[in-house]
Amino acid sequence: RKLLFRVQPPEPILNGSECAECQGCSTVLRPMRRTRIFLGSNYTTELGWSKGSVFRGTSSLAKDGKALVKLWCIPKWRKDGLRFHDCSQEPDVPQTALLFIKKVLAMQQLASECGLSHITPRVWVERVRAVLPWGEGKKFDADGLFQDQAKGISLCNMQYDGVPRLRHRQREELLQKVPSSQVVDAALFDL
Repeated sequence: RKLLFRVQPPEPILNGSECAECQGCSTVLRPMRRTRIFLGSNYTTELGWSKGSVFRGTSSLAKDGKALVKLWCIPKWRKDGLRFHDCSQEPDVPQTALLFIKKVLAMQQLASECGLSHITPRVWVERVRAVLPWGEGKKFDADGLFQDQAKGISLCNMQYDGVPRLRHRQREELLQKVPSSQVVDAALFDL
């Protein structure tokens, strides 16, 4: 199936006020939180360097109605500011996005067939009709990659970030709470 990527120009906002609710939207997009508190330490959200943008969104398919949504061909916040990946200027982006989505869905299928789906967040493709949350009123109509939110922070974030940083002993105690069977399953999946 061919994925749809289309950004429409901003629509005028009447009297300078924004609508209280999105008319005709399939999801409500919110920017990712820049930081997260975990065990009393403040962690910076990892932004990634792909050409896709990740948002918090809503979906009836998500476990608690909330999911992460990866979209392409829209503005993306980077450490050095907002960058726009215009698909009309970068024709490789939709094809790259499609390949990425196929790989992620294939990995999910593999995890499921190997009995390892309990260690990875569930992913699915869903149509996104929304207003971009940058305050410009741009409507977005495209396919996006949705994912259930995992609890906590990444292992890499725990190891190298955090203010104040977790002491070595704290990290060790935290890792000892992870069931060894999950560590083995994650290692098998990583192969």
